[in-house]
This record gives sequence, C-alpha cells and structure tokens, in this order.
Amino acid sequence: MTSLTDRNATIVRDTLSGNPPGPPPLEQNRMRLFSYYKPGLEAGNYHIEAEQRITSQSYSSSKNPPHVWESATKRVFNKVPGDTAPDSVRPVLAQDFQVMAPQFSLEREMINSYYPPEGHQDEGRILPHIVLNDPHFPWERDAGTFEAAGAVNHESIGSMKDPDLDKAGHQVSPLQYRSKVPWIALLVFDPAELKISAAEANTLSMPAYSGAEAKDIADAPSTGAFEMQVKQYLSIAQKNRINFEVGLSEETDELNGDDGLLKETATIQAIFPTKGTFKAIFPDAAHLEANKYLAHVRAVNTIGFPDAGTEMLGNYSIVISARIANLNINEPTTQLCHLVSIEHVDSTIQSAPYTGLADTERIGIVSLFSWTYTALPPNPINFVDSIEHVVEGMQMLRAPEIVLKNLREQVIEPRTTDVTEQKGIASVYQRLSAGYTLSRWRCESGEETAAFSRGPLVPEKLYGPPVDDWPTGSNNSKEYQVLDRASGLMDLSYSSAWQLGKTLAIADTVFNAALMRFRSLVYTWAADKARLQKDNITSREGLAIKLANDIRIIGGLSAGNAPDPRRVVPSTGKDLPPNSVGDPSLRPLIAAKIREAVATQASGTGGDIWKAWSLDKPKNSDWPIISTWISNKLSLMDIPAHYLIPDPSYLPDESLRFFHIDDTWMDCIVDGALSVANHLDRDDDLVRTYIKQVYNQYLDSEMMKPDGTSSGLKPQIPCYGFVLRSQILKVMPDIRITVDWWKPKDEAKDADQRASVCRYTKLDDITLLALLDRQPEELESIILAQPPHQQRFSLGYALHPDVSPEKSSVEFKFRQLYTVGAQMPMDTIWPLLDGEARGRHDEWYNWDSRMVQVDQLAKDVNAKLQLDSNAYQDYVPTSAELAMELNDPSYFFSILPRPKPDAKREKVARRRQLRTKEGKWKAEPPPPVDEKSSSTPLGGPEPPGLLQPGEGGAHIGSSPAKFGGSNGVVISKEPPPAVLPFDPRAAPKGVPKLTCFALNVYADYKGLPKKWPRASGLPGFDDKPDENDYLPTKNDYLYDLIFSVQKLPARKGENPIDYTLQEILIIIPHTASGKDPDSSRDPRQQKNYEPLCEASYADPRARMLSNQRFVVFLNNTKTNLQVRIVPRSATMFPTGKQVPASMSIGDSRSDDLSFRLAEVPVPQVLNVKRLLVHGKDHFDRPGGVVKVQMFEMYFSGGKVYSVPSNPCYVYKLDQGEPGT
Repeated sequence: MTSLTDRNATIVRDTLSGNPPGPPPLEQNRMRLFSYYKPGLEAGNYHIEAEQRITSQSYSSSKNPPHVWESATKRVFNKVPGDTAPDSVRPVLAQDFQVMAPQFSLEREMINSYYPPEGHQDEGRILPHIVLNDPHFPWERDAGTFEAAGAVNHESIGSMKDPDLDKAGHQVSPLQYRSKVPWIALLVFDPAELKISAAEANTLSMPAYSGAEAKDIADAPSTGAFEMQVKQYLSIAQKNRINFEVGLSEETDELNGDDGLLKETATIQAIFPTKGTFKAIFPDAAHLEANKYLAHVRAVNTIGFPDAGTEMLGNYSIVISARIANLNINEPTTQLCHLVSIEHVDSTIQSAPYTGLADTERIGIVSLFSWTYTALPPNPINFVDSIEHVVEGMQMLRAPEIVLKNLREQVIEPRTTDVTEQKGIASVYQRLSAGYTLSRWRCESGEETAAFSRGPLVPEKLYGPPVDDWPTGSNNSKEYQVLDRASGLMDLSYSSAWQLGKTLAIADTVFNAALMRFRSLVYTWAADKARLQKDNITSREGLAIKLANDIRIIGGLSAGNAPDPRRVVPSTGKDLPPNSVGDPSLRPLIAAKIREAVATQASGTGGDIWKAWSLDKPKNSDWPIISTWISNKLSLMDIPAHYLIPDPSYLPDESLRFFHIDDTWMDCIVDGALSVANHLDRDDDLVRTYIKQVYNQYLDSEMMKPDGTSSGLKPQIPCYGFVLRSQILKVMPDIRITVDWWKPKDEAKDADQRASVCRYTKLDDITLLALLDRQPEELESIILAQPPHQQRFSLGYALHPDVSPEKSSVEFKFRQLYTVGAQMPMDTIWPLLDGEARGRHDEWYNWDSRMVQVDQLAKDVNAKLQLDSNAYQDYVPTSAELAMELNDPSYFFSILPRPKPDAKREKVARRRQLRTKEGKWKAEPPPPVDEKSSSTPLGGPEPPGLLQPGEGGAHIGSSPAKFGGSNGVVISKEPPPAVLPFDPRAAPKGVPKLTCFALNVYADYKGLPKKWPRASGLPGFDDKPDENDYLPTKNDYLYDLIFSVQKLPARKGENPIDYTLQEILIIIPHTASGKDPDSSRDPRQQKNYEPLCEASYADPRARMLSNQRFVVFLNNTKTNLQVRIVPRSATMFPTGKQVPASMSIGDSRSDDLSFRLAEVPVPQVLNVKRLLVHGKDHFDRPGGVVKVQMFEMYFSGGKVYSVPSNPCYVYKLDQGEPGT
C-alpha cells in the first residue's frame, strides 16, 4: 500500500522537477453530484455487425471514349457461411456477445458503507441509505422492459426519463435526459412483516423449510431472508415471485439452455412480504418509476480518507430508502433493511397471476444485501452528544485515569505499613502510568510468573533507550529483557518487540527471501574481495590499471624519467593464507568490504542511496523490498492490534487516546526482522549493522531541487498520534481527518513540504489509528469531519404526528442550492431558505404505508428553489437535487491544544535514526539527569590496605564498598587474614615458588593472541606480538575484553594437597584524573604508565566464561580497576573459622579461570611508544603498552601468601576497525 507520505513525496518531486501534477478533479472538501451514471452498455445480450466499404476511382485509357474516370466500391465484412448471394447484397455475419453484471447477489467488497450501521440506534425519521463503491451499479441492469399501454415510443420503466427543459418548459434537446430508474431499491421492514408461518412455507415450497425433512420455521433467519438457489427460486409458483422470464422470452436458451436460469445453482437470498405490504410499496408503475429520485452518484476528493490509497477522486453511488421506520413507537424497535432487485417488477404487478393473488399471500423478492438497526422513539440522544462524550474523556493511551488516581492516593497515603508492599504499589503505579500492563510469562526454567509488557505506543515522550549501554543488536532478544528491581518483575516489552519483528519477517516470504539474497550477495562479494586484498592478489580492475601504468613507465624509459626500482625487504616470517571468514586477521577486511557492498547495493543508478521517491532505478532489486518493509514497520503497518493496545481498558468504547511512539521499541522490531537469514555471524552481525547504517542515510536524505539545493523534505517517520474508538466510525467509515500544524507568521505557505498526516488506517470497523511525524507542541488543530458520501438522510427537519392522521405533517427546512457559480458562497455554509415548509398528510409522506412520496416531494423542492432565488436555475427535478435537501447537517468536531502565545512556540527539530553500533546515537536531547542517581563512577577513593602495583607484600584487606551497587560491585564485608609476602627461594610449605597461571588479554572478536616460536630455535616463544594482536581505541562501538586465566601446563600435574588457592587479584589501570596521596606517584607523570580503560567506566560488569566454581568481584579504586577471582561460597568463611573460602588447584576444576569484562571503553594511547611486532622491523603507527598485573594468593598454615606478580602486557593502537 502506498502511504500518504509517499504520495506527498511524489507530488513534491514532480513539482520540483518542473512537471507538477494537474489540479485535482475536485478541491478538498468539495463534491460533484450526478443524478445517474449510465454505463456504456447495460447488462444483456448484444450482437454487432461490422463492415468496411472501400470506394476508389481509376483512370482507364482502354475504354471508349478513352480517358474516363471510373469509380468502384468494395465491401469488407465477415460473410454468413453458406450464403452465395453477391457481396453487394450478402448479409453481414453478426458477432454476438454478452455484458455480464450481478443480478441475484452482491459482493461484500462492493459495499462502501450503509447507514444506520448494523445494530446502531437512530431516530425513526432517518432514511436508511447504502453507499456502493461502483458508481454504475444501480444502472447496470434495465429496471424493466414491460411496455405499458399507451406508452410513448414504446417507453418502458427502464428507459431514460425526464428530458432537459428550459424555463418555459420546452425540451432543450431530444438526446438529453435527466433521470434513469435504477434496478435496485432499498426498503425497510418490521420483522413481523417478513415472518412466515410453517403453512406458508409449505405453500411456497420453501427449500429447507417444507417437505418431510423441513426445518423448524422458528429457526428461520432473523432478517427474514431465505437462502436458496436460483433454480429453486424460479420453481416457486409464478404468482408468488417476480416474473424474471419476461426478460428472456425471446432468448429461450437463456432460460432453458445448459446455462439457463432454470438450471442456475448460484445461491441467492429472498424475502417474502405479503402482497398487501408489497402493493403499499409498489402500488403501480408510477410509484415504481419514482425510484429514479432515490439513487444518485457523488464524486468526492478522497484526501483525508483512511486507507484511501493514491487516488484523489472517488465516485460512489448512493441508494436511499423511501420507507422509514414505524414512528408510532414508545420503545426501541428493530428494523430490517433490504437492498432488493426491482428488475421486472413492472411486468409482475401488471401480470394476471399477480392480480389474482390475495393481499395476505406472499410474494418473493430477491434481496442483494441486508442489515438491521434499531429505531428509537422521538427525541433520542443525538449525534452531537455522542461526539462531545468522546472528546470530554480523551487522555493519553494508558490505564483509565480513575484507576491511576486510586493508585496515586495509595502511594501518597499508604494503607499498609509494609515497606515492601508500599514499594510494590509505587512500582505498579509508575508502570501503569507509563502505559504498561501485566501479562503472564513462562521463563526459561519453565515456571510461570508475571511480567510487565507494553507496545510501541506510550503516554510519555521517551528520549532514548532505558540505559546508556543498551545493546544495538541481538540474536535471541534476551539482551532486551529489563528487570524491574522494585517489583522483581521482568519487563518484556523490548524482548517481545524483537520476537515480533522476527516473526513478521519470517511470515513475509517476499521480504525474507529478499533479505536472504541480499545477505548472500553482500557477504560472498565481501569475503572474496577481502581474501584478494589479504593475499595481495590484484583484482581485474586493479590489474588493468597497473598494466596501463606499466606501459606508461616503459614508454618513459627512453626519456630517462623512470623511477628508481623499489627495494623489497623480505619478511622474516610468512603468514598462512586465510581460510575462514572467522579468521581474526581477515575480519576487519571483511567488515570494510561488507560496508562497501551494502552501500553499493543499496544505491540507485545515480550513485546516491536509493529513495522511494527517486526516479533512479535501484542497483539491487532486493533493496527496495527491504527498505520499504522497514519503513512500513516504522509506520506500524502489520503490527498486531494487541501490541498497539496492550490492554482493552486502555481503549474503551467511545474514547479518544493520544500517544507517543517509542523509537527504541521500533528499533527492536527492526533488529529482530533483520536477524533473519543470518547463517554466518554469531556474535556480530555485520550485514545487519550496515543495513541499519545505510537506512539511516536514507532517513537523513533530502529531496533536491533541480538547481541542486535542498527542498527540506525528508522521509517522514511517525512519532506521535491518536486512536479513536467510537460507533461514529461505523456511521462514517471514511471519516475525513484534517491536521493543521503551527507555523510562524512570516513563513511562506509552501515552505513546509511535509504531508500533514503520515498514515491513518482502520484497525476495525470502530477503531481508527492516525500517525503524525511532529510533536504535539507544533499542533494547531485536529478536525474530524463527516465525508460527503457518508452523510445521513432524513425525512425533513421534524415530524409532527397527530392523533388524527389528517392533521399530521412533515416539516422541512430547505437549503439554498446554486447553479449560478457567481452567487455561490465558497467558504461559508450555504444558507437556509426563508420560512419553513410543511407537507400535509399523504402529500409528502404516507403515514399508513410509511412511504415517502418522493415524486411529489421532488417536484415541490424544485419549485421552492426556483421561487426563492435566482441563484438556482434548473427546471427538472433530479435525484441529486432531492438528495441535497434530504441531507441532514454535516457534523465535524475539532480538537484544539491549549492556547500558547506564538512568541513561545517553535518547531521541534527531530532526527530519526535506527540505533546502530556507531556509538553516537541520540534521538533527542535527554531531560535533566537526576542528581540523586545511585550510579558510582570509577575514580573513588581506594579501599584501605589494598595491595597496589609496585608495592611488596603489603596487607590486603577487603573493600568497604556497598553490596550490590548499580555498577555490579559485590564485596564481602568481613576482612580475610593478612596476606604475607615471602622469598621465592624459601617458599612456605603448600605455597608454590612461582605463579601457576598465565594471563592474556584480548578483544572478544579477535581470539587468543598468537604465539610465534623464537627465530633462534631456542625453546619458548617470541616476545614480539603478532601484528593483529592489539586493542583498537577508535572503534565504532565498545567491545568486550576477554581475560584468559589459564593454568600453566607444568602446574597441572603437581600434588593437589600442596596448593590451596584463595583468590587471584588482577590490577587494571585506568585514566584516573586524581592523584595518589603521594604526589610523586601520580600515574600521569610516569613515562611507562598506560591505562586500559577510561575512568568514566561507570558500570563495569564481569562474568566467568565457563568455570562457575569461581565468581568475579570488582573493586573501583582511584587509579585502577581491581578484579578478584575467588571460589564460589555462600559465606566468606564456610568452615566457621577464620579460614577463607579456598579450593585446591591440583585437579582440572581450576584449569580455566577466564572471565569477560563487558563493553570496556579503551582510551587512546597516553604514552606513545614504538612497538615491535613479529616479522617486521618496526610498527609505524602510534602504540601503547598496558601493564596488567596478576597476583595469586594461596592459603597455607592458617596464613595467606601472595606469589610474586606475573604481569601481562597488552598493546593498543589509535585506530578503528570497520564493523567493530
């Protein structure tokens, strides 16, 4: 479906390119009426004869007398087979064809709306009507072919009516007619009028309700319409049905042939009123012809209609009922509306079988469509009251205000003294105020519990994700689960959004197939190019360029201007060629190539990113599918309603709710969708990341003018909107929405090219969703108006029944109509004519039959318009004219924000971007930060007595840091025994002389650093690192650091009783701004000092990779981040004595103590050094060396001893790696 923003962008593009679209056939809020819309050919059988006559002249010199011009004529035609007559008189072979049109049924898609809606209540004076999407339908068939006695020119009921007349009453033209009788009519019945008895069903031989196996007539449909086949209907006695055979009398094959009506098995609906009721509705041919005033066509401008598409003009046919509900009622009464066929009713009412039928007997009529409504006694609740009720209760989309008010009172004045319960109530109140609801959740362990959940529509404006380190991608949505610590419940909103996005993507076969092809193309191309570059293999293009350069150099040899030959220094080592896309050394190259491939494939033939409004064709046909799919989801297309409205109480009947759109929720749904078809990347989906980045470029792109300047129009993504749920939408399915935005007085009229509304659509028949791309601060007004083709009709302004029918009357207030354009008011409501008009009993309305005397009423209306003004000059009554006077007033309601002085208003800048790993994503400026935040950044005072780098065997105590802080620091409160140093040459019993573990630090996406054998052939490894073993400091996003703590092979076989490990302490330096109490130890004054993380690393998180027998504790200090790896224990002293938790390292349980430090902000190099790498003389990029120290502490003889430090050196480079 083409959105309103796409249509608007197309119009702006064509206008800027000098090819503006023509003016719309109708201006907005205008309509054009037609009395009928006759098709080119009505339904029926036709034959066509075609021939061509060719006449030529020839000059002949052989004739006598010579030089005489001769003429000849030749007929070209299809000849009748077997006829041997000369061509000059031979008959033409006729070609027969049939124009098909519905006759016994009506497709539901043909119906646009009807009033009163199903089950709706309204006044008895209302004239029901139905709106059809096909403007030709009421006149596609001939209403009748019967020629009444004395008919002029064999005129039938189905022929054209009412020739055009001038003021003197003379016919203007013999070919101009103003009316045509439709073949359908809308009738209203009381249920009792269509209820038949079992005896009547047997008399009529009613299918399914007569015979030995007849159903109980009490189970008949409540609408009074009986289902049967066409042939079954025609098998009913002719006096009890419409005489359809009269229209087929000359074409017997249509009746009795293989395809004839007598063998037609199509299903129809038929109603069976009594002849008395039928005769009251159609007493004679004149009353049947009056139906020409009850059908007309309206052409309207569809801008502002929900789901109107790209067409700006809609043609709708409208059929009005001439029969109204019973007015003499004291309580609501059900009424049945039937759209019936009146084809051949003219011949039926004048046939002998019909005239011999008693008034109490039944006659069957074909019903094309039916519905029910409730007629109310006089003075019911009116339409205006319903609108006011909706507007008065409007609020933001969340729990009803009365519920929130009760919870708020319990928070302010608690009814319980239980602190935990008070916190729970406060948490629930905050969540409900934010649009959440409680739902059932089955967690991974299989247990059922409650969880918070909501959709993308929120009552408050959000400024970004819940936390600063919000993940930008996921493979299973677990990263998007948020724990509410106050209530202990999980927030599944973003996790469910991710799951929904993946489900929608998988269900859309076109999208997931396009995404799979796109991924495969990009990844294959990138991997091939990366391997070529890594192996120094020149591509075809590069080879051609190199060959051209070589030829140029050779050509310049004789001139002596050739450059000196390059001297290549052979490498001391040789890398193996890459054999996997997971090779760490190949990964940065693949990432760069993937970025290049995605940007290339997502561009148009002009080189820029492909845009929906662009005339450029895309280079890759799959990209428009992917891009459009993302745009549609950002406009909430195909999002299930229970995600949009998480709880039914948030949107009750007759309500209006406003909302903001949570961009983070929408980012999650896009991330889940783009995760489909990822078959290669486990941790880091590069293709997904770059698709988001390229789509962000599309969101930033502007439509350019022909002179190269920007028009200011960007893709419109909604951020605000409202949802209306009301029976009003059943009354007005195509309700017109007009949104006006504030703009400065000095701003040009067309300065803002954006569409006023991004999208509005119907969620169901009584719920409308409207999406806007601007904030409510810019809102001027929202107007919801009744569309021109869905306005109700009524019998006059008021009815005045009387005990004596002769004194009853109908009161009208006629509206001035115009045919003279100069006198027509353009921007004001058309005035009412002076005085009132009353029709006496049986003059405009028959109180006994409940039928409007439309023939007389139409003539009187036309005369009244001629009498009171010269602005109306039309002397023939028409259905369009009568419809305008029967129209009830057209209502609208306007929603206005609180008034604000223009001086304090301004347009709110908004830049919508998908969250990616570029690391600098801010949708909008955040609100002021609460200064009472519980987060504790790095750089606080060091705990007393903690061992520092460079210090000897000092006492190591515990940190007094708080337990369970927001930064993940978990420290025991009780201090362990003192840690003692020792001489390695005389180690105490049970304490190793040297370290038992080795430490390596590397980025999570690179893998364990490579170890190269020494070039001298001596045992051991080269001290020089591999060229890829470094930590980049300028990546697009934060990455995790892996601290590999592995037991040395030589220590694995020693006696397990000897060594009892208490803990391992790792010292990580950071960029602290403060100084040590001893100023001489300021780390920034040390030449060898290099930090591994930023001092602003406010929320460090660490977890063991595999060995869950140990746990990681963190300490924040002034100059470093300290990591303690200790055996897992519920208490610090599990034996009850002052013996800390410890574990023997003699078995395999302690072989691997590696852990992960999440999203570490690695700072740029502080002290630049020249780094030597394996296989090269020097490393010409700035580098730094970080010294990470590791201390092992063992328990022996009631004391804790620290083994001398075993440092690890980590290398940093001031560069970034694409894709990371």
